[in-house]
Amino acid sequence: MKLLASYDEVVDRLGPSRALLLGNGFSIGFDDRFRYRALRERTNLELPEIARDLFERLGTSSFEVVMEVLESAGWVNRHYGGAQVDPQIDDDVAATRHAMVAAIEQDHVPGLGHGAEREGDTMSTRVDVVADFLDRFDRVFTTNYDLLLYWCCLAAHQRGRSRWRDGFLRRQGDAFGTFTPDLDVRLFFLHGALHLYEHAMSHGGDLTARKRVRSEERSLRDLVREMIGEKSFPLVIAEGSAERKLQRIRANRYLSAAFDAFGRLEGDLVVYGHRLGLSDRHLLRAMIDAEALETLFVGLYDDPESPGNLETRAAIARLEQEAGDQAPETFFFPSQTAPVWTRPD
Repeated sequence: MKLLASYDEVVDRLGPSRALLLGNGFSIGFDDRFRYRALRERTNLELPEIARDLFERLGTSSFEVVMEVLESAGWVNRHYGGAQVDPQIDDDVAATRHAMVAAIEQDHVPGLGHGAEREGDTMSTRVDVVADFLDRFDRVFTTNYDLLLYWCCLAAHQRGRSRWRDGFLRRQGDAFGTFTPDLDVRLFFLHGALHLYEHAMSHGGDLTARKRVRSEERSLRDLVREMIGEKSFPLVIAEGSAERKLQRIRANRYLSAAFDAFGRLEGDLVVYGHRLGLSDRHLLRAMIDAEALETLFVGLYDDPESPGNLETRAAIARLEQEAGDQAPETFFFPSQTAPVWTRPD
């Protein structure tokens, strides 16, 4: 294992073409409320009984693990049940997914620019720090559903830093922005997000995504909360397996375009706060198929021998084995040394 001493060494090695993949560690670095355990505790009352039992039985806090078991149960049921398939399984999968989305929104940070302070840093300072971190990259991809990254890019844009275009345009007065793939898109939500909603391009036509935008009178968070309250759920890819995730991605033009952009990676890719577990094997497959991808820098938080980090290292080992001679050179780095939300001392 090639372990670099710090993120500074990553910066020194980056070439002219570089991309960034963000996982849940990005949000956890802002606030622990985004940890899976905290998320599960907030959703417990809204979960179907079978989902609550599975969390306990499996000893996990991961929604994806629970949903993978439920989806597998549905497959087995369909295999043996014939015409007598129990629709309750699909209902429980949907209810578990909706509970997760509602929990992410329920305890979401109120937004940037409110002057909230954490350890002496104002939100304004944190926006500047994270914008500096992002600005090293040509493209940014995220699998997170929450609004943190979008808020940061929006706040940076309001300060004249307009680098992070997500490809959504809206006419003045419209409540939604429409995805326009011809734009120079630099920010991609690979698994959807709270502010994105599925949209049929025409009656009975292909699906794409629209972006919910805030109004002068109401915040985006309030609008998202209202839509969830009305059972209009955001476009979120929370299936339990990589295969099911990829099926849903390919069924939506926006998500498919984002995934294709990830598959065209070239040069260097930095992975920050992402475990690259089995349910994200479709991302590993895209990295394997990206023949122009030369170097991977993968962040490991704290002890490289921890169970989560061993899972990440095993994923990279699979990538290297399957890619063979085409495998990118891989370096690991301690992710806690990256200046994402606070500047180094």
